[in-house]
Amino acid sequence: MENNRGGNIKLKDISVILIILIIIPIPVSGDEEFKTSSPDYLVGDFLEYKGYSEEIFSELKSTIKTQNQEVELAVEEENNLKIEISSFEECEIKEYEGLCQRGKTNHFMNISIKWPSESTNYLDDKMYILITTSEESLTPKTESPWSWTKRIVIITSIFNTDNNEIQSVERRISEEIVYHRISSEPEYISVGDSWVSAEKREIIFESSYRENYGLWDKTISNSNETIQRIFNANSVEILNNELGTARVLSISEGDVMSGNYSIAYLDELGFNRRVDKYTNGNLEFSSELIDYRYLKTPDPSAQQSVQTEAICFGVFIFSSLIFIILVFGNEFRNKRTVQPQTVEINLLDEKLLEFNREKQRKYINRHELELTEFKQNNSLVYNQNETELKSKLRSYYLKHNPAKLEFLNEIVRSMEENDFGKSEDHMKILNLQLIEKYGIDLDGNQINQVEKIELPNSSKKFKEFMESILED
Repeated sequence: MENNRGGNIKLKDISVILIILIIIPIPVSGDEEFKTSSPDYLVGDFLEYKGYSEEIFSELKSTIKTQNQEVELAVEEENNLKIEISSFEECEIKEYEGLCQRGKTNHFMNISIKWPSESTNYLDDKMYILITTSEESLTPKTESPWSWTKRIVIITSIFNTDNNEIQSVERRISEEIVYHRISSEPEYISVGDSWVSAEKREIIFESSYRENYGLWDKTISNSNETIQRIFNANSVEILNNELGTARVLSISEGDVMSGNYSIAYLDELGFNRRVDKYTNGNLEFSSELIDYRYLKTPDPSAQQSVQTEAICFGVFIFSSLIFIILVFGNEFRNKRTVQPQTVEINLLDEKLLEFNREKQRKYINRHELELTEFKQNNSLVYNQNETELKSKLRSYYLKHNPAKLEFLNEIVRSMEENDFGKSEDHMKILNLQLIEKYGIDLDGNQINQVEKIELPNSSKKFKEFMESILED
């Protein structure tokens, strides 16, 4: 109970920074030289930030330290937080109908945890934590108070038992928000300016849980809230980071005198160079811009700016971080002390089969039920063969493309519907594709030479199907 309360208090406290990155009006006028104008994005323009991965890793290490356990924590793979303009498209958001800009934000980490030898129920005393954070947003290209955002965080714990059976636990949160701005914003900002920003939010929140890629156990709730914040333009400063030296405008949100506030630093291009969050006067979190592409800016002296939706990654950075730490803390404590249950890899198929059987018992007579069960039992012969392929694909994705694991059941289901993967020819084709793409076959063997084979028409569809799911 104490952990839950602590998490809620922190989430409320950091909501300060969540708003500053949405509703800061960008046009800035600090002196005669410090001016910007509205941008004109192209598909593929992006902003890339560091700080999110570092904070996640630091918080996980702190969580382990509080448990007084000697474990090794290592980052196996990571991608920086990246915001990209993906498309311009027609959209409808409440009362708005017209052209919208779609932005996508993504982040991924694969962290390994290694316990002392023979101290856990895991094979080699090792577990992997896959953390995927993503957001999509739609922003009208013409003046409108409406906008839309959906953010998702997925945490997957993967480990092998002593019997070498792959086990997984996934927790996911999804938050879909429709924003309605109810306040006006200043056309330009000068040092010393203060303003109030307000908006209404319609929120659909979903929390999900599943084991071994089975059925999701979901909880969905709806809520509405009104957010109002006061901003202050403090000063023009000089900021040094990986992109070099830049003049920036410091904009704060919150009560600086109390020590609980946030600061965003905007450069002359309008890009958010850095975001700092302070609690009780101490720097709690910092994220910096390390790379960007803006094709309409031919050189650094061009006077352009970035719209608020392009820097709204801060909306989910902090709330996502809290979810990650809370889930990790619970999983770390539970899995260290509890014997993991052995669940068959084809858990989803078994649950669906059990559901169908129960339904048949209610609506058909005993003779029909026995006949149907006989057919279903015969179909399990294929499921057992499928399990070997599914197990190999799972092991392959875990090592070479962990982000695909979430879609494994859909991939296998599509293969079954198309009668793919049953023949030796199909297995041979799949191996050749893996060797050609990665130099590694389905069993993990490194092979340099690719065998060329002539495909019959019946196998070409399978080859095309596998090429589509092997894409990174």
